[in-house]
Amino acid sequence: MTSGQSFLAVGAMMLIAAGSVVSWADPSPTTATTWPSGTLGADDALTVNESEFMPVEQFMEWTEALDQIGPANQKGLRATGSGEEKDYIDQLRRDLRRAGLKRVRTQAVPMDRWTTTEWSLELLDGPAAGPVRTASYIPYSGRTEAGGVSGALVYVAPGATPAPGSLDGKIALFDVPLTIVPLTIFTVLSYPDRLYNPDGEDTSQLYKRPYLNGVIPVLESLEAAGAAGVVGILDYPSDGADGSYFPYDGIIREVPGLYVDRATGAALKERAAAGTNARLALPAKVKRVKSRNLIAFIPGQSKELVVLHSHTDGTNAIEDNGPAAIVAMTQYLSRLPREALPRTIMILLTTGHFAGGAGARAFVERKPKLVARINAAFTVEHLGTLRWDELPGGIMGPTGGYEPGAIFAPGSTALVDSAYGALVDADAKPAGVLKPLAPEADGITTPAWPGEGQYLFAVGDIPTANYITGPTYLLNWGITTMDKLDFDRMRAEAIAFTEMILRLGRTSREELRTYDLS
Repeated sequence: MTSGQSFLAVGAMMLIAAGSVVSWADPSPTTATTWPSGTLGADDALTVNESEFMPVEQFMEWTEALDQIGPANQKGLRATGSGEEKDYIDQLRRDLRRAGLKRVRTQAVPMDRWTTTEWSLELLDGPAAGPVRTASYIPYSGRTEAGGVSGALVYVAPGATPAPGSLDGKIALFDVPLTIVPLTIFTVLSYPDRLYNPDGEDTSQLYKRPYLNGVIPVLESLEAAGAAGVVGILDYPSDGADGSYFPYDGIIREVPGLYVDRATGAALKERAAAGTNARLALPAKVKRVKSRNLIAFIPGQSKELVVLHSHTDGTNAIEDNGPAAIVAMTQYLSRLPREALPRTIMILLTTGHFAGGAGARAFVERKPKLVARINAAFTVEHLGTLRWDELPGGIMGPTGGYEPGAIFAPGSTALVDSAYGALVDADAKPAGVLKPLAPEADGITTPAWPGEGQYLFAVGDIPTANYITGPTYLLNWGITTMDKLDFDRMRAEAIAFTEMILRLGRTSREELRTYDLS
């Protein structure tokens, strides 16, 4: 999604856009799923031998374990540069070695880490005086001392631009502006004949997601007006708003902020109209740290590379479950005979998705010799997702069917056809191969598309395909994810994506880098 700033910036243009790790991957043969170990031949590089691919039970075990990562009050969260992400990267490194990679390198990525485990909102007077239920904090927002900041609660109406100084010493309450679009945008953005919807699913319905919003300009406006603190109202019930984590562009702002759900927001508007005072506390910490990218290789017959890519930080076990799928894919690919691999396969797991793509940017900027060898890359994120939304009665729940998916890719026929073939092979419906939203984007101030892979394309000039889905719960920590995934579908997608990376490895550099579709 994550491409932190990119996921938010493209909200107006499209519909899609994720404690320590003890044993998220088969810690012992006696207590966990057995990994396949059969010998693979050259034919198995053309069509995946499904009986020798990681069993579905392992995908389930990984997900269960990832749900338990994170601070006690933010389960699932692997904040960029945090101890939780560090431990997860360590575990992934061990898992990739177990999957058959002889050497897994690391690349240091310096960054400013923003984290918090405490936040609160309190009304100081009036009939409702006392603590207020919050949904979450606004990441990368300003910090307060432990005692917080106090001031009059003032509601700022949508579209208003408060004058500089008009909010000095006040707590500004605002509605988070959501971008709601029809699913027909799939048809608009897809390449001709690359929309996979064999069941004819209705695409006239509206696509509303909490992270498709315009919160960044509002925060900047309120900060410029001098607000001492801000409270954003999310137009969702509590179980849709809780744990919201955006924006995550890595830009640390001055004004501290929190989120509340729809019902709490309505009550706070009444308190603001009555002139109530409030106190907001967000004693976040910022520390300069070094996170890490993971880089490894499955040797082929050529030094030319095709890259299998995802990111290591995330909000829950779905954002991102790409690394788990890549471990499973690697465990298969590494057992293929070298003569069956025309190109070397590089595994790239980047940090900093939730810090403006810091890890992916560091890779393309500091590893020019490797980048020059890359023919194409495939980024995988958010596999196996089921569709959830707000149901009658104001609760979140499954609506039936799967979350729409997309593979974003520049207009190379070879890359686009390979991507479409993977969607069909996985029966990953409904989905399509979509054009970049901004083909000439720099990937930093303007994103090419939502998803971690856009940095490889826009910053590194690498032909990149990026599979992504954008469920409502994608950017919520503190949720369980076992009921939000179809694990058979996740495995089927991983198998199809394995065949896709093998197809890319059999395709010439010239074909992959010829952009002949528009």
